[in-house]
Amino acid sequence: MTHDLLDRIRREYEVPRDVIFALPQGDDCPSRPPRGWVTLYWEMFKNGLRLPLHPFVQRWMAFLGIAPHQMNPNLLRKVFSMFVLWKKHHNIEPSMNILRCCFGLRKSPKQAGFFYLQVLQGKLVENNPTSQKSWKDHWFFSTGCWEVVAGVGKPSALVARRFREKGGMVTFVVLGPAGFFFFFFFGADSVLYVLVAVDWERGELSEDEEG
Repeated sequence: MTHDLLDRIRREYEVPRDVIFALPQGDDCPSRPPRGWVTLYWEMFKNGLRLPLHPFVQRWMAFLGIAPHQMNPNLLRKVFSMFVLWKKHHNIEPSMNILRCCFGLRKSPKQAGFFYLQVLQGKLVENNPTSQKSWKDHWFFSTGCWEVVAGVGKPSALVARRFREKGGMVTFVVLGPAGFFFFFFFGADSVLYVLVAVDWERGELSEDEEG
């Protein structure tokens, strides 16, 4: 990365001046940006990322719980495409529950610490690039108003800044008969777990597992 390339990104993608860019120095690495900064890749902008983040994108990234630099650029392309299609046909933004029904967050088997989205049914986005070997070479740091527009209140949940290893995550909760609650979530081993909880006044906690 060079200063000229950062200027090009700012110019082509109309990034305001209150979003600050900086080149990595010395022993800097993408997984450990300086405190208060976030790591971004040039390829993200080619796949639709804009700064400051759109409110929907901010909520979605915060919901995932991983840092932006852990997201394969194709992951962004899928969600942005889903957003546009859903907005066009339903005239509303897709909810987080809708996205969970359409995509599963998976750890990359070849790139430690990186994640991709797996379509759970059918094929929602065509013509995704199958090989992106050089995108990780073009990264930089950002701070300032990259997450929300200047003057807007702090969101209820912030996007992760640093590298995170994601464990199990609750995906949906179903209220069953007689006070039973069913919690469905994927563990770090990609196995679907079902936690069955009973109202404390009616019974005890039990646990089951499905492969």
